[in-house]
Amino acid sequence: MFQIPTIIAKQILNNSSIITRCLTSFSPDSIGSRWIQDIFSTAAYTLQRASYEDIRTYQAAAIAKLLYLSGFSKNEKDVLQKLREIPITQRSLINEKYETEKLARKQFPSYELRTSGSTGKAMGFFVDRQVFAERAIAINYWLYFLTGTINNRIMRIAYGDMPWSKYQGKYISYQANCGELLNEFKIYSPNILYGTVSRIYLLAERMRELGITHHFDIILTRSESLPPKIRTELEKFFQGKAYNIYAAREFGPIGQECTMQNGFHINEDRFYIEIVDDNYVSLPPGNSGQIIITALHNLQFSFIRYAIGDKGRVTYEPCECGLTTARLFFDGRLCDFLILPNQKRFPASDLLAVVNELRGIDAFQIIQISKESLELKIIARNQRMKSVIESQLRHSFASFFKSRLQWSPAINIEFVKTIPLSENGKRKVFIPLTGNYFPIAIE
Repeated sequence: MFQIPTIIAKQILNNSSIITRCLTSFSPDSIGSRWIQDIFSTAAYTLQRASYEDIRTYQAAAIAKLLYLSGFSKNEKDVLQKLREIPITQRSLINEKYETEKLARKQFPSYELRTSGSTGKAMGFFVDRQVFAERAIAINYWLYFLTGTINNRIMRIAYGDMPWSKYQGKYISYQANCGELLNEFKIYSPNILYGTVSRIYLLAERMRELGITHHFDIILTRSESLPPKIRTELEKFFQGKAYNIYAAREFGPIGQECTMQNGFHINEDRFYIEIVDDNYVSLPPGNSGQIIITALHNLQFSFIRYAIGDKGRVTYEPCECGLTTARLFFDGRLCDFLILPNQKRFPASDLLAVVNELRGIDAFQIIQISKESLELKIIARNQRMKSVIESQLRHSFASFFKSRLQWSPAINIEFVKTIPLSENGKRKVFIPLTGNYFPIAIE
């Protein structure tokens, strides 16, 4: 319907779809074929040479198509101005759309997902299965860009329950025992370590305690900020380079660091990003504000001008690595830990699922008061359900702490009307003990 420039359509800025079509019928073991390697090589070559004008032209065509399919516009001219006239999409609207379309979506080739609840409330949505495939390939392609080979062996410190999991390496727990770790390192010989900052750090601590070492060429971190001090410590311990990804459960990788480790190169073939002020007025490049995302390819459940809840800035200044894609700098999430009486630490993000499984909670915040007590602030959707919600929370947390940590903290539950937002525009769902926002050094 829309004519994408030949230089783009045939080459890298449409690489997600090209590579996905080639790989979705392959098993993970066959990704190393010479044919696939040629595709990755061509993609990498072209991406480094795509001009600023080529990228902008491609995005204009993609946005025009998105607006047309979404019923907003039939005109390809002035699409960016047309896009900015569309109201900001808040999480509450996505949740309403999700509930409305939940039954109807059963007939479409899409997956049903929920966010982690890092803003204090989980959100439901749908993702095209084709986009899922693109997510899986995106990580492998980026690693090719960093390492120069597609024969990478990824070890993930996370859960392997996502539809794209089989394409993204072996999964192992940061709490794995000595035998499990040694066995994986010997048999699988991973050269890439991938996971959240907090889980990777805890794995490093565990390996140090067990006297185990392993060299990783690349350490990929996501979901949390990677401060310079933590980056240096991880690189020293694992003897590799650490790179961070800006990603969201709604979209997968939105941007990632290059070899310069100076900002996230936005995946502009898949996203258009705006920065707006508190009144949702667009800001010039270089100014900090709210991050607004338009996803260009999840057409069955569109995210148009979606307020993700993060703050940051975008620059179009050339990067020393040679890529011409825009870079995003954002105020990320700190890697918080729950501190146990035995001084052990536990990723606070694991607590979110306990609350998200329960109905009737609009928002929440967990505060660690001491090593023996927690406080939960809850905004209930229905005031008459308070007693039921409190009973469910106490039972769920007691079961979780007993089975996972052999710990029985005192829990105070307080129902409130509001929970303040933090400086980065998000509601902080976990407040740790003073001084435990960052891990201590690995020696």
